[in-house]
Amino acid sequence: MATTKEKIVTLGDKLIRDKGYNAFSYYDIAPALKVNNAAIHYHFPTKTDLGEAVVDCHSEKFTAFTQSITAQSEIEQLKSFLELFHRISDDNRVCLVGALAPELPSLNKSMRQKLTTFVKTTLDWLTAILERGRKKGDFNFSGTARTRALMVITNIFAWVQISRITGEKDFQAIKTAILNDISR
Repeated sequence: MATTKEKIVTLGDKLIRDKGYNAFSYYDIAPALKVNNAAIHYHFPTKTDLGEAVVDCHSEKFTAFTQSITAQSEIEQLKSFLELFHRISDDNRVCLVGALAPELPSLNKSMRQKLTTFVKTTLDWLTAILERGRKKGDFNFSGTARTRALMVITNIFAWVQISRITGEKDFQAIKTAILNDISR
Protein backbone atom coordinates (compact mmCIF):
# COMPACT_ATOMS: atom_id res chain seq x y z
CA MET A 1 0.00 0.00 0.00
CA ALA A 2 1.42 3.35 -1.06
CA THR A 3 2.03 5.99 1.57
CA THR A 4 0.44 9.43 1.33
CA LYS A 5 3.81 10.83 0.26
CA GLU A 6 4.11 8.26 -2.55
CA LYS A 7 0.54 8.98 -3.67
CA ILE A 8 1.31 12.70 -3.80
CA VAL A 9 4.41 12.07 -5.94
CA THR A 10 2.46 9.75 -8.25
CA LEU A 11 -0.34 12.25 -8.72
CA GLY A 12 2.14 15.13 -9.07
CA ASP A 13 3.85 13.17 -11.85
CA LYS A 14 0.54 12.58 -13.60
CA LEU A 15 -0.44 16.24 -13.33
CA ILE A 16 2.93 17.43 -14.64
CA ARG A 17 2.72 15.10 -17.62
CA ASP A 18 -0.97 15.74 -18.32
CA LYS A 19 -1.34 19.46 -17.58
CA GLY A 20 2.16 20.85 -17.20
CA TYR A 21 4.12 21.82 -14.11
CA ASN A 22 2.90 25.42 -13.98
CA ALA A 23 -0.72 24.46 -14.65
CA PHE A 24 -1.38 22.45 -11.50
CA SER A 25 -1.44 23.28 -7.83
CA TYR A 26 -1.85 21.52 -4.52
CA TYR A 27 -5.55 22.28 -4.89
CA ASP A 28 -5.61 19.70 -7.71
CA ILE A 29 -3.99 17.09 -5.46
CA ALA A 30 -5.86 17.53 -2.19
CA PRO A 31 -9.38 16.56 -3.33
CA ALA A 32 -8.11 13.79 -5.59
CA LEU A 33 -6.34 12.14 -2.64
CA LYS A 34 -9.00 13.19 -0.13
CA VAL A 35 -6.46 15.03 2.03
CA ASN A 36 -6.16 18.66 3.00
CA ASN A 37 -3.49 21.01 1.67
CA ALA A 38 -1.68 20.87 5.01
CA ALA A 39 -1.05 17.15 4.49
CA ILE A 40 0.58 17.89 1.15
CA HIS A 41 2.66 20.74 2.60
CA TYR A 42 3.78 18.43 5.40
CA HIS A 43 5.48 16.17 2.86
CA PHE A 44 6.36 18.84 0.30
CA PRO A 45 6.54 22.34 1.78
CA THR A 46 6.84 23.86 -1.70
CA LYS A 47 5.77 22.88 -5.18
CA THR A 48 9.46 22.80 -6.11
CA ASP A 49 9.99 20.13 -3.44
CA LEU A 50 7.27 18.05 -5.08
CA GLY A 51 8.66 18.68 -8.57
CA GLU A 52 12.11 17.60 -7.44
CA ALA A 53 10.64 14.46 -5.85
CA VAL A 54 8.95 13.60 -9.16
CA VAL A 55 12.22 14.03 -11.07
CA ASP A 56 14.04 11.99 -8.40
CA CYS A 57 11.41 9.26 -8.72
CA HIS A 58 11.96 9.08 -12.49
CA SER A 59 15.74 9.05 -12.00
CA GLU A 60 15.47 6.18 -9.52
CA LYS A 61 13.16 4.24 -11.82
CA PHE A 62 15.52 4.77 -14.75
CA THR A 63 18.48 3.55 -12.71
CA ALA A 64 16.52 0.47 -11.62
CA PHE A 65 15.42 -0.11 -15.23
CA THR A 66 18.97 0.06 -16.62
CA GLN A 67 20.26 -2.23 -13.88
CA SER A 68 17.50 -4.74 -14.58
CA ILE A 69 18.48 -5.07 -18.24
CA THR A 70 22.27 -5.01 -17.89
CA ALA A 71 22.59 -8.70 -18.79
CA GLN A 72 20.76 -8.17 -22.09
CA SER A 73 22.54 -7.54 -25.36
CA GLU A 74 22.85 -3.94 -26.47
CA ILE A 75 20.14 -4.41 -29.10
CA GLU A 76 17.78 -5.85 -26.48
CA GLN A 77 18.60 -3.00 -24.10
CA LEU A 78 17.78 -0.51 -26.85
CA LYS A 79 14.52 -2.32 -27.60
CA SER A 80 13.63 -2.24 -23.89
CA PHE A 81 14.37 1.48 -23.77
CA LEU A 82 12.18 2.12 -26.81
CA GLU A 83 9.43 0.02 -25.26
CA LEU A 84 9.28 2.44 -22.30
CA PHE A 85 8.29 5.19 -24.70
CA HIS A 86 5.94 2.91 -26.58
CA ARG A 87 4.01 2.43 -23.34
CA ILE A 88 4.01 6.16 -22.66
CA SER A 89 2.65 6.78 -26.15
CA ASP A 90 0.01 4.07 -25.82
CA ASP A 91 -1.12 5.66 -22.55
CA ASN A 92 -1.53 8.99 -24.40
CA ARG A 93 0.99 10.64 -22.08
CA VAL A 94 4.21 12.53 -22.55
CA CYS A 95 7.49 11.75 -20.89
CA LEU A 96 8.56 13.84 -17.93
CA VAL A 97 11.32 15.55 -19.90
CA GLY A 98 8.91 16.44 -22.68
CA ALA A 99 6.53 17.91 -20.13
CA LEU A 100 9.12 19.92 -18.23
CA ALA A 101 11.43 21.10 -21.03
CA PRO A 102 9.10 23.86 -22.28
CA GLU A 103 8.79 25.16 -18.72
CA LEU A 104 12.51 25.02 -17.94
CA PRO A 105 13.02 28.81 -17.66
CA SER A 106 10.31 29.03 -15.00
CA LEU A 107 11.60 26.12 -12.89
CA ASN A 108 13.61 26.62 -9.73
CA LYS A 109 17.38 26.26 -10.23
CA SER A 110 17.60 23.07 -8.16
CA MET A 111 14.76 21.47 -10.14
CA ARG A 112 16.41 22.47 -13.45
CA GLN A 113 19.63 20.92 -12.18
CA LYS A 114 17.91 17.63 -11.29
CA LEU A 115 16.20 17.52 -14.69
CA THR A 116 19.48 18.26 -16.44
CA THR A 117 21.19 15.45 -14.52
CA PHE A 118 18.37 13.04 -15.41
CA VAL A 119 18.65 13.89 -19.11
CA LYS A 120 22.44 13.61 -19.03
CA THR A 121 22.24 10.23 -17.29
CA THR A 122 19.80 8.96 -19.90
CA LEU A 123 21.86 10.30 -22.80
CA ASP A 124 25.11 8.91 -21.37
CA TRP A 125 23.53 5.48 -20.87
CA LEU A 126 22.13 5.35 -24.40
CA THR A 127 25.41 6.62 -25.87
CA ALA A 128 27.30 3.82 -24.09
CA ILE A 129 24.80 1.20 -25.33
CA LEU A 130 25.16 2.39 -28.91
CA GLU A 131 28.96 2.56 -28.73
CA ARG A 132 29.27 -0.93 -27.24
CA GLY A 133 26.83 -2.31 -29.79
CA ARG A 134 28.78 -0.72 -32.63
CA LYS A 135 32.09 -2.10 -31.32
CA LYS A 136 30.53 -5.58 -31.22
CA GLY A 137 29.28 -5.15 -34.78
CA ASP A 138 25.60 -5.21 -33.81
CA PHE A 139 25.04 -1.56 -34.73
CA ASN A 140 26.15 0.21 -37.86
CA PHE A 141 25.61 3.96 -38.06
CA SER A 142 27.54 7.01 -39.13
CA GLY A 143 28.67 9.73 -36.77
CA THR A 144 29.34 9.49 -33.08
CA ALA A 145 27.36 7.33 -30.70
CA ARG A 146 26.35 10.47 -28.79
CA THR A 147 24.96 12.09 -31.93
CA ARG A 148 23.02 8.92 -32.73
CA ALA A 149 21.76 8.74 -29.13
CA LEU A 150 20.54 12.32 -29.44
CA MET A 151 18.79 11.43 -32.69
CA VAL A 152 17.07 8.44 -31.07
CA ILE A 153 16.00 10.41 -28.01
CA THR A 154 14.72 13.41 -29.94
CA ASN A 155 12.79 11.15 -32.31
CA ILE A 156 11.03 9.28 -29.55
CA PHE A 157 10.41 12.36 -27.39
CA ALA A 158 8.92 14.19 -30.37
CA TRP A 159 6.81 11.22 -31.43
CA VAL A 160 5.31 10.82 -27.96
CA GLN A 161 4.35 14.53 -28.09
CA ILE A 162 3.00 14.37 -31.65
CA SER A 163 1.02 11.18 -31.04
CA ARG A 164 -1.02 13.02 -28.39
CA ILE A 165 -2.03 15.53 -31.03
CA THR A 166 -2.64 13.16 -33.93
CA GLY A 167 -4.10 10.30 -31.93
CA GLU A 168 -2.07 7.91 -34.06
CA LYS A 169 -0.84 4.82 -32.28
CA ASP A 170 1.97 3.84 -34.62
CA PHE A 171 4.95 4.09 -32.32
CA GLN A 172 5.86 0.59 -33.50
CA ALA A 173 6.74 2.08 -36.90
CA ILE A 174 9.07 4.58 -35.21
CA LYS A 175 10.73 1.84 -33.16
CA THR A 176 11.22 -0.31 -36.24
CA ALA A 177 12.68 2.59 -38.23
CA ILE A 178 15.13 3.45 -35.43
CA LEU A 179 16.24 -0.16 -35.07
CA ASN A 180 16.57 -0.63 -38.85
CA ASP A 181 18.55 2.58 -39.10
CA ILE A 182 21.25 1.48 -36.67
CA SER A 183 21.24 -2.32 -36.98
CA ARG A 184 23.00 -4.48 -39.51
